[in-house]
Amino acid sequence: MTVKITVVGLGQVGASIGMALAVHKEKITLTGHDPDTSVMKNLEKSGVFEKTIVKLVDAVKDADIVVVALPTDLVKDALSLMAGSLKPDTVIICFAEVVSRLYAWARDLLPPGQPFIVLTPALNPNRLQDWNTALHRPQPDLFEKSAMLISSDYDTKPNAIQVASEICDLLKARPYFIDPAEADGIIARVERQYSIL
Repeated sequence: MTVKITVVGLGQVGASIGMALAVHKEKITLTGHDPDTSVMKNLEKSGVFEKTIVKLVDAVKDADIVVVALPTDLVKDALSLMAGSLKPDTVIICFAEVVSRLYAWARDLLPPGQPFIVLTPALNPNRLQDWNTALHRPQPDLFEKSAMLISSDYDTKPNAIQVASEICDLLKARPYFIDPAEADGIIARVERQYSIL
């Protein structure tokens, strides 16, 4: 039996995750959802996702894992919409650069005990050369050989941490386990450093 994974948000990050996971079709059934239906249909046509679903609640209702790769300002609404449609053991993995706030939203919006975790990715160093040619284009190796922060809060379920670690393995990223406050501090320091340059 395959693991059902739904990717919500099919921009560069979400589509790249889909491309990387699509090579494991013997283990994974991939569904995609995005506010832009043309993006969904193009990715479905190209074979990245087995199917794409227009309504968010329908896209997540049977998923074992939901990967949320939306801009931060859309995550709260997405969590609120999907909250009533998830199976109790569905693991939600948010790819984001804001960590503590997402945990606060998850505690407020999701059913008690819903497995939830935040991953903060870096890009494959080789993809940094894409600046002039493919800056925003999805790539199946976008996270290969890169660092991936796995932020677990005090109430993070152990199975969510395990699933996040397995996703890192499939993306060929190196996981680093950290708490949300530390993650927010590291991200802020990095952003401050680059804003000075």
